[in-house]
Amino acid sequence: MFSVVKVGGSILRSTEDYVKTAAELRNLIEEGERFIVVVSAAKGVTDKLLKYLNSSSKAIDEVKEFYVNAAREIGGFKLVKRVEEEVSRVSSIQVKYGSVNPAICDYVLSIGERLSKIILRGALDLVGVNSTELDARDFILTNNVHGDAEIDLEKTEPRVSKLREFISEGVIPVLEGFIGSSPEGFVTTLGRGGSDYTATAIAKILGLEKVYLVTDGPGVYVANPSIIKRVEVIPKLSYSEAYEASLHGVKRFNSKTFKVLLGSKGIRVYVGEWGKFSTVIDDNTGDEGPKIIATSRDESHLRVSIIGEGVYRAKYVVKAVSSLRDLGEHVLGLNVNYPRPSITLLFKDEEGANEAVLTLYKALLKGDDT
Repeated sequence: MFSVVKVGGSILRSTEDYVKTAAELRNLIEEGERFIVVVSAAKGVTDKLLKYLNSSSKAIDEVKEFYVNAAREIGGFKLVKRVEEEVSRVSSIQVKYGSVNPAICDYVLSIGERLSKIILRGALDLVGVNSTELDARDFILTNNVHGDAEIDLEKTEPRVSKLREFISEGVIPVLEGFIGSSPEGFVTTLGRGGSDYTATAIAKILGLEKVYLVTDGPGVYVANPSIIKRVEVIPKLSYSEAYEASLHGVKRFNSKTFKVLLGSKGIRVYVGEWGKFSTVIDDNTGDEGPKIIATSRDESHLRVSIIGEGVYRAKYVVKAVSSLRDLGEHVLGLNVNYPRPSITLLFKDEEGANEAVLTLYKALLKGDDT
């Protein structure tokens, strides 16, 4: 049995990070793991591409400079030429068609992942890993919702199944996350955080047992680390809890990452950093009760959400409301999201919301260090 390893952009900040990542992947192989690699764009690249679409020519130059420098250090002239050709192609298409067409926007945004894949493949060659570079557009078929596409599992299945052939031959397939191909053959993107979705969808299609989501932290925190000092990592979540957490902005997960797993059995998602995957997400709901205090914002409110199986039950709602009695003037409302595993409180200001997080953390998660 093999797995999917998704390499997040948060750990790809420099050329050295690509080489370190390749070395970590080699270590996994030496430990007996066999896997498909899904890679994100380097940190900050997608934001630069968005600026480019908003008429910032400097942004595309910065993207080109980063990847050209990485290519030069890792693979030399041939790799540099590939990067330059990719950027030139994107630039010419954007100049010709502009940024109004959603399909063109997706094509431009997809270059970050495509270049990242090229560099990581070069780094794997550098450390002696036998790998092959694949094009996600040939494997991941989606609907035609540009910017937030959904993977068509049924149509994708026969294509993704071919990845098993590479594994059986001792070759590590490397493909970009975040992108796919519409029924009309245009590039689509899956929404921010879409590489995680690529990884879990592949695992779902192939019936794999493990997905590794490699980030720059040990796992999913029980609350916002900027509010709670030395906050703990939650060791275990169910698919439904992880899906709910994603809807409330936790770790900026793309919600489709876990939506695609709902109803599945036997797929374990490990979230964390190399050597320390401290959060495990699977189909076992486990104990009910509060597990995460999430913070998010909509157009008019600050939201503090309590997430965990069964938290909509009266005993948890009463305990939450009772603990916040001294914050009454800050609370605008309460939503019990039955039958979803969350309840949400609305606040009019950040001070009240942050104080609520501290209070709920102490009352519901038994924290003793704030």
